[in-house]
Amino acid sequence: MDGSGVLVTGSWPDQQNNYIHFALTLKDGTQITPVIIGAAGGQQPTWEDNNGNQQSATADMLDREPLTVNNAPNTSYTTPLGNQVTGPASTTWSYYDSNGEEQSFTLNYQAIDISTHLGCLGTCTQYSASMLVPATLMLPQSSGTYTFSWQNDDSGELTSVGLPTGGSISYTYQSGPTAFIQKGNDVTCSQTGQDCSFTYLERNAVLSRTVFDGTSSNKWTYAASYGSSASTTKVTDPLGNQEVHTFSCISCPTFGGSSYETEVQYYNSSGSLLRTITKAYAYDGMYAGPGNLPDTAGNVRVTSETTILPNGLQKQIQTDYEIV
Repeated sequence: MDGSGVLVTGSWPDQQNNYIHFALTLKDGTQITPVIIGAAGGQQPTWEDNNGNQQSATADMLDREPLTVNNAPNTSYTTPLGNQVTGPASTTWSYYDSNGEEQSFTLNYQAIDISTHLGCLGTCTQYSASMLVPATLMLPQSSGTYTFSWQNDDSGELTSVGLPTGGSISYTYQSGPTAFIQKGNDVTCSQTGQDCSFTYLERNAVLSRTVFDGTSSNKWTYAASYGSSASTTKVTDPLGNQEVHTFSCISCPTFGGSSYETEVQYYNSSGSLLRTITKAYAYDGMYAGPGNLPDTAGNVRVTSETTILPNGLQKQIQTDYEIV
């Protein structure tokens, strides 16, 4: 129904064996079957295109091994706070290009400390750990290296990426949305004797992104505001132009819901409104989230997109969906 032309067939989990077994048929006739996930898994998928050529998870249609992943022997890393983490010295991905030559990417690691300082409502527990994160990614044939920097003794966010060309992309962060996760399975937990209390989850969101091309820097900012049924993000580009994105809850139940972009307003650097775009959606029922996560709307799709100019002129695109 989303227009992709993908057909999904199969069976879904039950309480006895907890597995997913399904097959995919793509728009061009390519078949991917079977795919098995879960306790009954272990079987790898195969691909067959509309010409009958087959590919497995271990070889492509020319019977070549498409990708190999090798971890170097484990070593001990020390975080900036002196904690020890054990992991592979590096990981290498190798494949053969169209000329039959082997190409390899090598990822090296570093250890950081995670110690969150997120604001929270009521009683909460901050997260603390040590973990491995990427340090450098070496491209094939010594064609360059990416470098990665991370927050330490904080939320462990990515702070910058050094590019092979000599430039960089850096980030700063702000407090992100708060998720209210009900411990009970549904909104009737008080009637069934379940625990109706909530867990409050927070995460950070990007506040700014700065791109350095080796000579000059250009900065984008993202000012976010979060509400119970809608949130907005104001994006300001290096020239001062702005976009205001509004995300609204689609058919929110009492707890949880699904948030989608419903409006974007575009302003020039002088603050004049250039155009407004609104979107409407359809969906097929509410589906229980995994574990204790909120319910979500299923198969959400855009049904109309309306562009409105300051002089009142409008253009609307409507999309209808059929089950075939």
